[in-house]
Amino acid sequence: YLPPEHYQGYATYISTIFLLEAYDATGFERFLDAARRVKGFWGGEPPQNGYTREAEDEYWYRHMGFIDAKGNTDERHVVNAHVAALMTLAMLYERTADDEVLDLLVKGVKGFRTKIPLIQKPSGQFYYSISQIDPSLERDSDPPYLKSNLIPQIEDVYTVPTSYRLMVVNRVVNDPEITEAVRRALTYWWTRFREGKASTYRSYAVITFALAAGEIDLAFASAIPTLLKDRDLYTSIYRGYSSMLAPKGLRALRTIILGLGNTGVDVIYLRRTEKEYLFALVNAGHPAKALRMEIEGDEQQQISGIIEIDPRNRSEKRVTLRRRGKLLEKVSFVVDGLQEYELKVYSAKLRRRRR
Repeated sequence: YLPPEHYQGYATYISTIFLLEAYDATGFERFLDAARRVKGFWGGEPPQNGYTREAEDEYWYRHMGFIDAKGNTDERHVVNAHVAALMTLAMLYERTADDEVLDLLVKGVKGFRTKIPLIQKPSGQFYYSISQIDPSLERDSDPPYLKSNLIPQIEDVYTVPTSYRLMVVNRVVNDPEITEAVRRALTYWWTRFREGKASTYRSYAVITFALAAGEIDLAFASAIPTLLKDRDLYTSIYRGYSSMLAPKGLRALRTIILGLGNTGVDVIYLRRTEKEYLFALVNAGHPAKALRMEIEGDEQQQISGIIEIDPRNRSEKRVTLRRRGKLLEKVSFVVDGLQEYELKVYSAKLRRRRR
């Protein structure tokens, strides 16, 4: 992080996420050692720290900018920036079990939970910054887009990435208040989006609703085909091989379509635990028939069965499998068909591989 007169919350967040991604991909410990150093930023003593102390055991993690001659800082209480810090700490704790990291995470979660009635409107929308509703937090150095609303519907834009990051955090803290706050936020945003009145940036909408389908309510998966009508929302992240979506050690299993070229069918990661790999197939192209799918277990787990789940009513149908490979580590099955922008959800049941 930068010297005391600066604080760079966003740069610290995104750099640490990439370090953890590199560590997961390579196992190289120096990536993890470098990521651990964020404790000195988000847990250091003032003034070079990255937080404000809201109460004895409640922190609010700051965004980025410059401390001016009067000691003012811009964006001291940005909602999305705070939860970006929480997401970073949660991912770091997953990989280190470091009690100091957990302490910083818990204090930040308490700071957020206490302010939910303040930062989330009755509609479910999150404010961008607490200074929007608490004039005592306004600063001369606040950026222009807070003062003059240069970004239209900035609250709608950031309601989605805020929700995404909170779900990653909740894998560690499992807080029901956070779950319900995210449910309200995404229900609000989806309604506004379908009315043509809300948007967000890059591919956050797809990965957020995919994560919500796995972590909160499978019904959120029904939004994915509509979102994928916008080709700008495509990303490799939603396939579940990135640490930005999958928990440590629980990435997507290799899932492919056999014997066909570009079908327009994509695989969307929803959730993976030690007992289940939940994914969706979405057809963003022409209607497709008789798709033969193959899923391969990994070094830890193999597939014991697959169930098709209707996200609308949760009805289930067992899928007929064929096993392939010397150790029967691969299974294949046939999807009867997928209409244009149709979605089907599958739950692959997992068991520990026999040695």
